[in-house]
Amino acid sequence: MESGEFLYYLPAYMRYSIKHLDLSVDIITTSVIFHLDPLETNLSFKGFTFNKYKKINFAQRNSIINFLNYISLRGNQFDKESSRRALKFWADNSRSLESAIIVP
Repeated sequence: MESGEFLYYLPAYMRYSIKHLDLSVDIITTSVIFHLDPLETNLSFKGFTFNKYKKINFAQRNSIINFLNYISLRGNQFDKESSRRALKFWADNSRSLESAIIVP
């Protein structure tokens, strides 16, 4: 999925995840967190992963941080741990997503 498509679908998946957080196992929430965690992604895909983040603006970044914070408090144990790990990347305000692109 390219950057524009990722940004188009991400809010819907985040809303779905929050609305259905009561499910004990929710593959959608787990998948959203996986795609928001570049530190967890396969190393051969890191350049692609950072590329899909490059169009994310400040407000969108804050929404992602709020989503991950919410999941880290109210998600199942696996999603709590994964979202906390992803927060390490997104909460780093000094990190520029433009300059984080890695070309393999």
